[in-house]
Parts: sequence; C-alpha cells; structure tokens
Amino acid sequence: MKIILATTSLLTLLTAIIIITLSHSYCINKKNIQERYFLHLKLIEWRDYLDNFNFTKNNALAEFSDSNYFQSIYKNWSQESDYLKFNHLKPTYQDDGNSIKEWKISARINITEKINSTLQSIKKDTINNDKRLLLIATLLIAFILLWSLSLLIFCKNRNKKLLKEITSTNKELEKKQINILQRNKIMSSILEDLTDERKRSNFSRVNDQRLALVAKYSDDCLIGLNADSNISSWNPKAEALFSKPESTMLDKPLHILFDESDSNSIKNAITDITIHKPHTTKTVKWISTKKNQLQYLDISITGLFYQKEIEGYSVIIRDVSSKIQEIEQLRLLIEATPNTIIMSDINGHIIQANDYAEKTFFYEKYELLSLKIEDLITEASTFYHKNLHDNCLHSSKIKRIGASKTLTARRKDNTTIYVEVGLAPVEIEGKHFIISAVTDISERIEAQNKLKIFNKSLSQKNKEMEQFVYTVSHDLKAPLVTISAFSQSIKKMLQNSDNPKILRKLDRVIANANIMEELITDLLEISRIVNRPLATNHFSIDLMIRDVLETLEESLNHCLIRTHVNPPDIQLLANRALIMQCIQNIIINAAKYSDKQSPEIDITAIQDNNNIYISIKDNGLGIAPEYQDRIFDIFERGDTTISGNGVGLAIVKSVIQKHQGSITLESKINNGATFTLSIPRAKSTSLTSSQVDFGEQ
Repeated sequence: MKIILATTSLLTLLTAIIIITLSHSYCINKKNIQERYFLHLKLIEWRDYLDNFNFTKNNALAEFSDSNYFQSIYKNWSQESDYLKFNHLKPTYQDDGNSIKEWKISARINITEKINSTLQSIKKDTINNDKRLLLIATLLIAFILLWSLSLLIFCKNRNKKLLKEITSTNKELEKKQINILQRNKIMSSILEDLTDERKRSNFSRVNDQRLALVAKYSDDCLIGLNADSNISSWNPKAEALFSKPESTMLDKPLHILFDESDSNSIKNAITDITIHKPHTTKTVKWISTKKNQLQYLDISITGLFYQKEIEGYSVIIRDVSSKIQEIEQLRLLIEATPNTIIMSDINGHIIQANDYAEKTFFYEKYELLSLKIEDLITEASTFYHKNLHDNCLHSSKIKRIGASKTLTARRKDNTTIYVEVGLAPVEIEGKHFIISAVTDISERIEAQNKLKIFNKSLSQKNKEMEQFVYTVSHDLKAPLVTISAFSQSIKKMLQNSDNPKILRKLDRVIANANIMEELITDLLEISRIVNRPLATNHFSIDLMIRDVLETLEESLNHCLIRTHVNPPDIQLLANRALIMQCIQNIIINAAKYSDKQSPEIDITAIQDNNNIYISIKDNGLGIAPEYQDRIFDIFERGDTTISGNGVGLAIVKSVIQKHQGSITLESKINNGATFTLSIPRAKSTSLTSSQVDFGEQ
C-alpha cells in the first residue's frame, strides 16, 4: 500500500512539473505569436503605404523617409539601413526617378519576404502550442486515471483489512458472550433461589403493606383477608360504610357483617375460590345501621395465590344502591309505558319485555323471553329489520323503521299486524343492548288504505262530474242560444210595433239569457280550475300587468291607474293566463263598484324570500265587514244592485289556491278595498311546467 502511494505521488509530482513547464512554454509562445501577428499586420500596412506614396514631386524621397509612419514602426528609424538608403538617394539634382523606382522595387520585395517569413513563423508556433495543449490534456487525464486507480486499490485493500479485523473481533466477542451467558445462568439460579426464599418469608407482610397503601385512597371498600379468611386490613372507606373502626374488625371473618342468608353465601363464595376460579362476585342486601335503610352492596372477592397455595383474599365492596334503584325505576317505567317495549341483546335474543308486549303479541312473558326479536317479525320484513338492527348497534342515534316502509309483525295466533319500531342502542356494564319500542299501527294503515280507496273513488267521481258539467253546460247553452236568437228575431219583427211593453219584455228575456250563458261559462271555468292540473312557466309580472291594462284599455279609460313593481324584474312561476284573469276580475270589480267619476286603482307587486305579493287597491264603495268572509264564495255579491253573477272572485280564489297561494281582503265602507294575492316563489312551490295546460283553452 505504501509503495503504491509513493509511486503515485512521485508520478503526480513529475506530471505536475511537466504540465507547469509546458504551460509556461505555451504562454511565452503565445505571446510571441501575438507580437509576430501584430508585426505581420504592420508589414502589410507598410507595403500598402509604399505602393501608394507619390514619389514624383520634389523632395518626395526625403518626405517619405521622415514620415511618421516609419517612426511608429521602428523606434530607431534614423539608424536603420533603409533610412540611410533614403538619405543616400536624396537628389541634389533633378533625378529621372530610376534610382527611386529601383529602390521601391527592392524595398517591396524585402517587405514581402518579411511578411511571408513572419506568417510561416506564426503557423509553426501555433502548431507547436496546439501540441503542447494536447500533451497537457493527456497528462491531466492520465493523472486523474492514475489517482482513481490508486484510490480504488487502496479502498479495496482497506476494506479487506477491516473485514478481516471485524471477523476476528466477532469471534472473540462470541467466545466472551458464551462465557458471560454461562456465568449469568449460574447467577440467575442463585438469585432465583434467593428471591424465592425472600418472597416466601416476606410475602404476607409486603402484600398487607401494598393493600394498606392502595386502600387508603380508594373510593371503594378494600378489605384484605388472610389465608384463614379473617380480616387483615380494613381501609377508611370500609370504616365509613360499616361504621366500624379497623381495630374492632381485624382477625374477624367477613361474613359476620351480614345476615344469615348473605353470610352463608359469602362463606361459600370464599370456599369455592380455587386456582382455576380465582374470582367471584356477589350482590347482597344490607341494612345500614347509620342510615337505617336498605342498601345493595356489590362484593368482589379475588384469591391471592403463590405456587398454587392460597395466601389470602382481596375483597372490594361497592355501594350499588343507586344503580339498583335506577334499574328498578327503569323497569317500572318500562312496565308502566302504554306501548310495547322489548330489550334484546346483540344476537337478537329477547331479555326483557313489558306487560304491554304480552297484550300486543299474545305471548306470556316467559314465552317472549325464549324468543328472538326476528321471531316476532314476518318473513317479508325480517331482512329489512335485521339490517337496521345491526346498523343500530354501530350508531348512537335512535332509528325509526316502519314509517316509510310497511313493517309487519306476527302474533302468537299467527295473525299479522302493522307496526312501527324505534330502535335505541344502550350500553349496560360494557354490554350492548337494543331497546325496541313497537307501536301497533294497524288501524292507521287500515285507515290509510280506506283513504286511498276513497281518494281513487273521489277522483273517478270528479272525472264523472267534470264530464257531467261539460255535458250539462252544452245542453244548457243550446236552448239559451236558441231563446236568445228567437227573441232577437221577434224583437226585429216587432221593432215598429205600437206596444213598447212587449219590446221591454223581449229585452229582459235576451238579457237574462245572456246572463245565464255567462254564468254557465263561469261555472265551467271554475270546474276546469279545480279539476285540471296547472301548466306553469316563468314570466315577468311587470309585462303581465301591462298586458292586462292594455286588454282593458277601453273599459278603464275613465280610471286613474298607477302601477308599482319593485324590483321591476320580478319573475313568477305560474300559469300566466290564469293570473291575468285573476287581476282582470279584481280590476273590473274595482271599476264597477266605484261611485266616483274618476276611480283610482293602485297595482303593486313586491316579493320576499318566500312569496310574491300582488295588491290591487281602489277608492270605491268598500265592502262591509259581514260580507268580507263570504265575498269569495260562489254566487255571493257585495251589492246586488250592480250587475254581476258572483262568480268572478270565486274564480280568483280557486286559481290562487291552485297555485298554493292565498288571497286576503282589507276594506272599509266608503274607503275602498285592497285585494292581495300571495303566490309562492319558484324555490318553494311544487308546481312544474310539465303539467297539462288548461288556462289557455
């Protein structure tokens, strides 16, 4: 391992030196390349300058020689050979230009050679630098691979060494553990013998001390008995209950506190305690000497054993008088309930039933206690009741069955009755029970069945009556039309008669025939409203009121009518034609029963969360209080001197009631009347637009 690390380190050092050397050479060469490259550019500019300079004018050569261009290229230009050539060629006479031309050609060739040599040098140095970079990268990769391989070999060898050391250590620990276990067995055997001996000698004393400590703060009477069934400890709660101090009860048997029958029961219970049955519970009656009243005590006795030998007894006594009294009161309450009450366990076995259950199912009480709750339910209802019975055990809520689904029960004589059952889960001493309250609803079911038959018969009678009304109205209208027609003909024939009395009688016949025909039409309309379903749709109350006023425009031209709809976009779900007819009837009555030259009518529509209210108020004659309750009855009229048949408001009432609404009246004599229609809004009404429409017929 050390040789590998040393070799790796040495190679790393050599590689680092080579890389540093190559890097330094690379940087210097790169700088030289840059300088040559700049020189190359200057030479190209020099050649261009030489080609473009004008040598034809006087003193041109001297000017060219002294130009700033060459001064910038060569720092010591005045000492260069080219500069001396320029000075040597300076003409002192008129030169023909041949000497300058030859020099120019020679100078250009020299510059071109320098440019080419500089370019070759740049390429050569660039190639050398690329080789240096490649070599540096290769050395770095080799360096990384070398170290990775070295670390891998080092870790592998290190793990082998650690594994070998761990294996060796585990073997040594196993040997030590075997030795420790052998020693522990020996020590455990010794300690067990010592502990058994200590327990045998101190068991009674320690047990009594523990009982005394727990008993001191317990809410129950805690009494300790020794192996001879005599009292060895007596806590403060026992002193308070039995009014006896501990000093007077020690070494005395427990049964002396009770009367003869309970005393023998307690002695037998203590005697019967064995290792296989170490616990028993008894409930005894006890008359308190302190309160001088009967109390119920729950006595729980548990045997204390050591190696199958009885060492003593632990006795817990609780006063359960209030609990027993509550149970007794509950039993008396169940017995006194004028309804069938049955208690069953989680398996459906009946464990208690009141006297009313005997009357309901014709079983004796002992017979009921031998049945299951399903035995009282007919086969058609057993599955339904069992599911709800099981669900009730997993819920704290009271369930009621038989209200939405008919539930039947079987009596002892195999007769069946209809029942409703209320199920309530209860928990008593950790056990779950179901209390079933059974109500015989046979009479109600029978009444409902009779009501269904009666409703069906009534529906058939209504259909027959509707057909009868149509037939009678047709049969009555035909002779009326004939009477009216003949009366009109006779009147025309006697138009020029000298007997006006006959013409007046004919007018009366025609008027009565028209009244009779109108009355038959109104009666038929009421029949339609009562017996046929509604067709409804949403419509604007504001637009509907405008249509009513437009329809009655001719007959109301002498009236002042004001409307107020708030909000203006109130929508009503109802039969539009019938609601229009109601408002028309009320407005016509308001105009008809007005004694003023300019009747005033106010129409208002408002809404709240539940209803829409349409009010029609007038300033007419008003309606006397004695007529206000009867004004909506058919053929009832407030003023018989004014024409009418007493059917209009009856139609209004029928239409509004058909819409599940109501109509109210507020009026005083000579102070007008206000009729208010109250119609449920769409969210609360049960009307549907899929019903058959009869209002447009």
